[in-house]
Amino acid sequence: MARQARLDAPEALQHVMARGIERRNIFFDDEIMSRVTKWAGISLEELGSGSKRPSVVGARRIFSYIAVRWMGMTAVEAGKWVRVTQSAVSKLVWRGERIVSENEKIMEEILRIS
Repeated sequence: MARQARLDAPEALQHVMARGIERRNIFFDDEIMSRVTKWAGISLEELGSGSKRPSVVGARRIFSYIAVRWMGMTAVEAGKWVRVTQSAVSKLVWRGERIVSENEKIMEEILRIS
């Protein structure tokens, strides 16, 4: 049974949901995307382009890894950000995870960039 609508009272405190079904994030912080692109030395437009340049592909891998593993996005949702299919995101996540496990300082660098 669906929940009944709540009353909307002026000046009343409201509860804002920060997580959705299965505790998934509702909002995705653009800050992570900009930090990854800054770390890779590319623009936001390049991240969503079909470029095969190593720096762009590496940024896509790291971004997909963070979006899916850390932020709780689905592969479909992450794919919309980088304009690739669900199966491509799955491969990007796997490769991004390998990159991070081989060089743990990458995440520190990305999270430190301001």
